[in-house]
Amino acid sequence: MKKIFATSIVLVIIQTGLLAQSSKTFWGEVTLGYGRSLGDYGKSYDVLHRDGDNMYMVSLKAKAGYYVTPQLSLGVGAGLGGYHNPRFNTLPVFAEVRYSVKPVPQLFSYLNVGTSLSALGAFGAFGSGAIMEAGAGYSIKLGKRTALNPAIGYNVLLYRQAFTEFLSDVVLYTEARHRHTIFLQLGFEF
Repeated sequence: MKKIFATSIVLVIIQTGLLAQSSKTFWGEVTLGYGRSLGDYGKSYDVLHRDGDNMYMVSLKAKAGYYVTPQLSLGVGAGLGGYHNPRFNTLPVFAEVRYSVKPVPQLFSYLNVGTSLSALGAFGAFGSGAIMEAGAGYSIKLGKRTALNPAIGYNVLLYRQAFTEFLSDVVLYTEARHRHTIFLQLGFEF
């Protein structure tokens, strides 16, 4: 069921992106991001990863949306994300609200709220959890329908991690965790 849902979201994004080519109200965007985790909070984190070395996040997302008004856009998105130390991969599916500031229409803020689907795929295991992301960006027009959108933001990931016995698959316990990350991303809007 989750695979069908994820596939449906990706198809809607692609279809909306194709419609964006012929309409001023539809838009599509592909973003690549890199972030630095501020912390991963949970009982075991303090013991295992206190030094915080190499705590980073990378992400690749596809988004599509519709301008309800000239300043307000509603959209959906899906992507791949990876957190390091401790390793946690995500398959986020989210809704996006984007608002352009009226005096400077190139400046925008956005809020993504969604979930990470649990899956096993070619890129490894993906864990489930809630995802929230807020940021601000600036649209640099390249053509009539294309733009580069650099942005800075803040990401929160709420998830449960299972801890297993060494060299075995026996789950000793699971723990609720939350990771906070500041990131930079670059989007290509079409």
